[in-house]
Amino acid sequence: MQTPTIVIEPTDSAVKIVVGQVIDREPIVLYATTRPLNGLIKNGNIIDIKSLSSLFKEIAHIEDKKARVRFDIRNAVLVLPPIGLEIYEDKKTTSVISNDSKIQQIDLANIIAMIKKCKIKKENSFVDIIPKIFYLSNGKGNTDKLPLGLTSDYLGMKAIIYTLPNRLFNGYKMTLESANIKVKKCVISPSAIAHLLVNDSETPKAYIYVDVGSTYTSVSLLSKTFIYNSVHFTMGGDDLTKAISDAFHIDVKEAEKLKRRYGYDTRLISFNPTVCNALTNDGQEMLYTVQDLNRVIKDYLDNYVYAFDNCLNNLLAAYPENKRNFPIIFGGAASRLDGFLNYFKSKYPNHEIKQIPLKIIGARHEKYLNCIGAMLASSSYRGSLEDHRLNNPNNRPNLNKLKTSKGETYGG
Repeated sequence: MQTPTIVIEPTDSAVKIVVGQVIDREPIVLYATTRPLNGLIKNGNIIDIKSLSSLFKEIAHIEDKKARVRFDIRNAVLVLPPIGLEIYEDKKTTSVISNDSKIQQIDLANIIAMIKKCKIKKENSFVDIIPKIFYLSNGKGNTDKLPLGLTSDYLGMKAIIYTLPNRLFNGYKMTLESANIKVKKCVISPSAIAHLLVNDSETPKAYIYVDVGSTYTSVSLLSKTFIYNSVHFTMGGDDLTKAISDAFHIDVKEAEKLKRRYGYDTRLISFNPTVCNALTNDGQEMLYTVQDLNRVIKDYLDNYVYAFDNCLNNLLAAYPENKRNFPIIFGGAASRLDGFLNYFKSKYPNHEIKQIPLKIIGARHEKYLNCIGAMLASSSYRGSLEDHRLNNPNNRPNLNKLKTSKGETYGG
């Protein structure tokens, strides 16, 4: 039986954990769960490393009686936010070392090591170096396929380089490893989504992916499995919940329920039903209607689009105006608000706008998509920096033992 992969994604609101397998490039989720974080992470940055480390120690052992699952997490794929992501391209060439001139993994490791000498910001760390194009001798030309086993006098490579701020990259890895959870691989969240969508026939060749989180929104330009640029702004679903809570003088849990139940309803209807009643600060009882809720949500969406538009202009600054009409795909649970997509379609008529599809076996829920994409990204050898870190015996993690309450083994 194939050893399952465990993926962990710490976000502002919760830690998401997915256990699954990839069979014929199809992700299958065996188990998924979340643990609330309660303010330990804000806008993708760790606020309290010590408390987060303690939480990871608690979740290193999962026991879910309802799902009849029990297992220890000893290694995991880590999903990282794209906050502060800097992207570079570099090209290097090296001689093939085998006597028969056949390209081996050691040749890929050598050229990755050469590219890793590329100058990046001193406050950043290499997260991954991913081959984009390979160059071969003997008239074999260029290819985007792994050239393992092919004959060539030399191997050239153009690669995409992902870097993140040291504090963010090392902070997340340190908190996991302090809980004795070995980081098997790191995957930046937009890259995870790119791997999730690359084999979908409806995915555009290049597109803008918008991940609407609880406290911030990331906006990334993706093509195939690559990130070409990524920016973010600090508005998310929690901001709308707070706006409703403040306007209607209700607690955030009740505001969240109203947001989910009614959404942004622009239908022309002859009646205006009450959605809630509450006491104002001076003790006066007030009745709030669907139209009141629509006004609050529209104010939020107007402000959100203003921030999004500035972000979009930064993302596409290198492109002329007539080359900016990339399709936009929205993801993140907050983007499922009723009326959200139609509002954006009205504001951006020159863009094709759609929602990320949910077609995953075992976890048809928006919140696990980054984890599932990371599972796909880590399921095959791509010749990347992270692949070679994994294949280094000094970095090789122990295999997980995953058992159900019946004693069935999921891992080796």
